[in-house]
Amino acid sequence: MKAKADKTKPREQGHDAEKGKFTDTEAAGKRPFMWAAIGTAALAIALSALYVLPMPSRLGSVGFPTDGAYIHLTYAHNLAENGTYAYDRSAVATSGSTSPAYVFLIAALHLLTLGEVKSALLIGALSFAASGVFLLLIAAKLFETKSWWVALPTVLFLCMPRMAGTSAAGMGTMLYTACSLAAVYFFLVRRTGAAVVLIAVALWVRPDALVLASAFLLHSLYHRRIHVSGAMARDRQVSAGWALLPWAGGILVAIGYVVFNLVLNGTVFPNSLAARVAAAQAAGDQPFLRALLAYYESPQSAVLFPFTVLGLILAVVQVVKKRPCPTLFAVLALLGTIVAYGLLLPMLPDDGRYLTPTYPFFLLIAIWAMRETFALLGLILPIAKAERWAFGLLVVACGAALAAGLAVWERTRADYYASVRYVLDRHVTGAQWVRSYTPPGSKVATVLPGTFGYYGNRPLVDLTGTVSPQVTPAVGFPAKLEAVLSAENADYLATFRERLEAVNLNPVFTTNPRIPEVLEIFRIERHKIHLVPKAASVLNTRAAYFMSRKLYGDALAEIRRSLVIDPNSARTHTLAGICLLETGDTAQAKTFLERALEIQEDYAPAMVPLGDIHASRKEYTTALRLLENAMRLNPDSPTVRTSYNRTYEAYMRDSLKASGFRFMKFRER
Repeated sequence: MKAKADKTKPREQGHDAEKGKFTDTEAAGKRPFMWAAIGTAALAIALSALYVLPMPSRLGSVGFPTDGAYIHLTYAHNLAENGTYAYDRSAVATSGSTSPAYVFLIAALHLLTLGEVKSALLIGALSFAASGVFLLLIAAKLFETKSWWVALPTVLFLCMPRMAGTSAAGMGTMLYTACSLAAVYFFLVRRTGAAVVLIAVALWVRPDALVLASAFLLHSLYHRRIHVSGAMARDRQVSAGWALLPWAGGILVAIGYVVFNLVLNGTVFPNSLAARVAAAQAAGDQPFLRALLAYYESPQSAVLFPFTVLGLILAVVQVVKKRPCPTLFAVLALLGTIVAYGLLLPMLPDDGRYLTPTYPFFLLIAIWAMRETFALLGLILPIAKAERWAFGLLVVACGAALAAGLAVWERTRADYYASVRYVLDRHVTGAQWVRSYTPPGSKVATVLPGTFGYYGNRPLVDLTGTVSPQVTPAVGFPAKLEAVLSAENADYLATFRERLEAVNLNPVFTTNPRIPEVLEIFRIERHKIHLVPKAASVLNTRAAYFMSRKLYGDALAEIRRSLVIDPNSARTHTLAGICLLETGDTAQAKTFLERALEIQEDYAPAMVPLGDIHASRKEYTTALRLLENAMRLNPDSPTVRTSYNRTYEAYMRDSLKASGFRFMKFRER
């Protein structure tokens, strides 16, 4: 009996020591955790579906909230249809997508007849599910328990309002998040080969993977150098593994990534990164720190932010004291990504989308700090069951964060739909106009390469430089971009006035002018079109704002500064003329308006106030000629029609009065 008891002892502990396999006892203990993983995946897919499924009824069609999403779709479509990694059939191959692996996946699913949009949504939902599952596994490993509360980071991640929207945004962000979290998990369980492969795959999705790889390496080297004992001693073995052979495989994959980009456009990273850096440099100083803090000021993040800061401090203390720091990789990944973007790309567009993959690390650091703090309180407080009270505080803090996130979940989704509608109403509408009303083969220059590439079906010149590497050196320099338009023989220009203001030509298409950010499409005439420097354009925008509030003196001051920067804009001279007219300086107003028409002879906004000036001087022939031309150019403008009718009535009254006066004189004789 004794021998039998000894033989069965390993099975009672949950592991068969002789066979090296999990027994029924241990498997039974794993079942709840398996169901938790399944529930996590199901919840993630359901939350993503809550964004996607209502779109057709609310917006009329499924779409994405950024123009960049359509860049990946266009590359994937051309890769699947034509077998080339090019943006259109007539163009050479370029690496304009930041996420080549994402493009390859969409192209593969396209071949299965899913279509690019559905493929992108499917990849996003599955990546969201995988991210949640791997975060659950990471928490269990990091906190060395499989108690139910290790699901807190995952629940907070899934219910973070912007995460489900990110999964449905058509970008490779969530795919990168899934790859990076998978790499973290295999790193923590000492599966070095799998972790290296996943980092290499993540690099093909986003260059940020280099930061994560550096975090892993530094984490390993740190724990290799300090003297540890017990469970942490095992990290010394994995550190040596990470420092030797497995990195060779990762380096080879990284070299493949570099070669891919060098062959396509002669740079180490995708050209899209170079284009963003060029745009950031041209924009000058950006409020990066303010945008960074705003990203973490969302209701859920605001609750957790103090604990994350505390976690960072605790990590620094542990490193200084040369103690084991289990969250060091997360701290390095979070801070490294922020510093990388702050130095190379000091801007956070799309509500901080670039920082989304760091949010799981933000959560892990915060909850680890909570656990450490509340556990310490449990030891210090002289009350019964202090540890339970400490654990309860942890749950309450996470519950408050969860409640804060859920409270704004619907509002966040509404904002997401507003962004999608914005793209559909402006970007997609303009691209469809180009496809329908421009001759086949017309070359279109645009600041919206995504939607115009996907829906426009015309050769493009990308003025952001993302898919047109030859344009990147000119980004942010309007004079150089004008030269690009000429060198590329562009036939049309599609742009937003707020992004790249084009003047001295009348647009052939505009979106609703009553909605901010009007898209304008111009038929390019080589020696007429003029691109306004950004500084002058900003001053004009401020002047228009002052004019809308009838602050004409302030507006005129801004306009004069704009004219110093750029004296060749018909629009700027017209704004000056209108301001002067409103302040009573008719003579000066007439000079500016006439100069506007010298620059652009068919500029209706200058014709109307100039016609009013001539009418006030009873120069009706000149006034009516100007207003008739304005009506011909803008037949639907109520302002033009009102000025014309008023001038014509005044002309007729004066004509009748003059005729009547002569008639009476004749009778008197």
